[in-house]
Amino acid sequence: MDEDARAGAVLAASMEEQISADIVGFEHAHQMWAFLRERYEPTGQSTYIAALRQEQLLRQGDSTVDDFYAQMSAVWRQLDSIGPPLSPSTCDSCKAQKVALETRRTYDFLSRLRDEFEQLRAQLVSRVPCVSLMEALAAVRNEELRLRSAGLLQSSSSSVLAARSSFSTAVTPPPKAPLSAASSSEGGGGGRLHCDYCGKKTHVEAFCFKKKKDQSRRGGSGRASQGIGSAGGSDTGGSQWSSAGSET
Repeated sequence: MDEDARAGAVLAASMEEQISADIVGFEHAHQMWAFLRERYEPTGQSTYIAALRQEQLLRQGDSTVDDFYAQMSAVWRQLDSIGPPLSPSTCDSCKAQKVALETRRTYDFLSRLRDEFEQLRAQLVSRVPCVSLMEALAAVRNEELRLRSAGLLQSSSSSVLAARSSFSTAVTPPPKAPLSAASSSEGGGGGRLHCDYCGKKTHVEAFCFKKKKDQSRRGGSGRASQGIGSAGGSDTGGSQWSSAGSET
């Protein structure tokens, strides 16, 4: 078996069956590669647009300055590999484009940093001439070390949790007093229920059923004694009247 046939066999064996079934009909390995490239390789325009969108969405977040710069550098390298090549050493126009590209990427890097770097970002952007990308990276790295040593650089997730906690504490309504405590305070019994009339601890004196029952009994017996007294008085007057008549 020659080298071309061996390469075609290795290529077909390293793919899934549904993909290898499309290339087994080709006689040479370069034909297989050309078919696969045409079918599966993304176009330069779609890859460039995807890289641009990824660059626009990048933010530092909780990443360190070095990690964030590494993420942006990976996207920039992808954009450079897709875009037209520049030769600043032989072309004055390419040199000017290279300088403008680095200035734009310096501003992109600084603008996507966290809010804690706002003061340093304003200082670097206002410099004339503009700082280079490496100078900005060194300055931001030193500021990150200073903020971390001073305890001024917190993670975004902890800041969000702290904000949510403070908001929930602010809107929490005050606790309501228990019903038993409210009833006892109204009855003047302190912290527990107690009836001064019957001695029970299930109610206060104002709601004592025994007291009300005794009061109703005393009221009925008083009215009955008043009726008996009035009846006795009438009987005495009648007897005195009858005795006076008999004497006459």
